[in-house]
Amino acid sequence: MTERPASRLQDFARFELLKLAGMIAHCSKAGEEPSIAKEVRLWGAENDAAGLAGGEGDILVFEDAKPGVQAGKAAGMKVVWVPDPNLRALLSKENEDLNADQILESLEDFEPEAWGLPPF
Repeated sequence: MTERPASRLQDFARFELLKLAGMIAHCSKAGEEPSIAKEVRLWGAENDAAGLAGGEGDILVFEDAKPGVQAGKAAGMKVVWVPDPNLRALLSKENEDLNADQILESLEDFEPEAWGLPPF
């Protein structure tokens, strides 16, 4: 994971800390936890002690991939899923939302006020 000051990213300047994960999760065995899930858990454990991670449910994750949604939810985080339209079309209705807290067609549809954040 790469840590960058939030001030470098104009649209996200309201956030104290921004974690960007540019990883693709690969599982070598069926049922094995995706590597991104391990990274999320490790980051949460390391930063919780430093007071950076917030309480359970205080972290909002934006994800485009199924493993990232699963990892965020497993780590007790709120997850906004922004799937590729082609991926979403392939998923069945019962598997569609993966328990994401919100599903968006585009990041432009995100309304920060709905999450208690200041408006853009």
